[in-house]
Amino acid sequence: MLREPQQPPDNDSFYKLTRQNVLNGWRILLNERIKQLRTERGFSQVELAEKLGISKQSVSNWENDNIQPSIEMLLKLSHIFSVSTDYLLGEDSRQFLEITGLNQKYIPHIQQIIDDLKQ
Repeated sequence: MLREPQQPPDNDSFYKLTRQNVLNGWRILLNERIKQLRTERGFSQVELAEKLGISKQSVSNWENDNIQPSIEMLLKLSHIFSVSTDYLLGEDSRQFLEITGLNQKYIPHIQQIIDDLKQ
């Protein structure tokens, strides 16, 4: 869920991503992004926890914004959800498709389908 942006400060601190900036609504919150991606992919908290090798309670704590995932867990989340860490952190709204191992001759066709769907 995107929140209404507040007026940024007039100094260089605007360019520094801090937890306070995130909480002020300049970017989607990490806990919301994790829950959004998990539910979009049809994972329960238990299923996501198993994929990450952690407890369900850890996933619940992330989604309730009680604790933040470690850098290692952010990387694992980005791989499981096929998104960048910037996307998880709300720094980038682009999403990516994983095409590793796909025959190169199919890539232009897939790109054309994506382009057609955007219109």
